[in-house]
Parts: sequence; structure tokens; C-alpha cells
Amino acid sequence: MSGLQITGGGNVGLENMEGLMISGLFNAARGDASGLFITGGANIATDDMEGLMISSLFNVSSEYSSGLMITGGLNYSRYQEGLMISAGANITQEMEGMQFGGILNYATTATGVQVGVINIAKE
Repeated sequence: MSGLQITGGGNVGLENMEGLMISGLFNAARGDASGLFITGGANIATDDMEGLMISSLFNVSSEYSSGLMITGGLNYSRYQEGLMISAGANITQEMEGMQFGGILNYATTATGVQVGVINIAKE
């Protein structure tokens, strides 16, 4: 899907999503997500994400994430390149960039900076 989705409830892209998603509850892309995703709840990309995700609860990119993730709760990406900002926790397997977490920043492999109360980087 390419374009714009706006709703008070939830937006779902059944395949790759490119564009703008704005919702009250959730934005979900089944596949790659590219663009701007803003929600009062959760942003979920089942594959790669490139762009900006802003949410109050959590942002998830199941695979590669490039860009900026901002949330009041949890940011998760298997591989993060860019910036993660969270009032709660930022969790990633491999991180290249920066993590700013109110409570926890975790990366199995980290190249960059972690700023938070608890910062864990195994390598």
C-alpha cells in the first residue's frame, strides 16, 4: 500500500506500507514499512522499518529499523540504525546509533551511545 491512512481506530497494511499512517489505537504493516507512523497506541512493522515511528505505548520493527523511534513505553527492533527515544525501554539485538531510555537500554551488540538509568551492551 502506498499513500495515506488516517483513522481514530487502527490502520492495517496487508503488505508493504509506504507513506503516512495516523491512528488513535494502532498502525500495523505486514511487511516492510516506510514513512511516518503516528499513533496513540502501538506501531508494528512485521519486517523492516524505515522512517519515523511515534507512539504512546510501543513501536516494534521485527527486523531492520532505520530512522527514529519515539515512544512513552517500549521500542523494539532486531537491528536498529538511527535513534531510539523512550520513557521506558529500548531493546535491540544490534544497535548502530543512539538509545535514550528513561529506564532501560539493551543491545546485544552496540556501536554508538546509550543514555539511561540502566544501559546494557553485551559487545
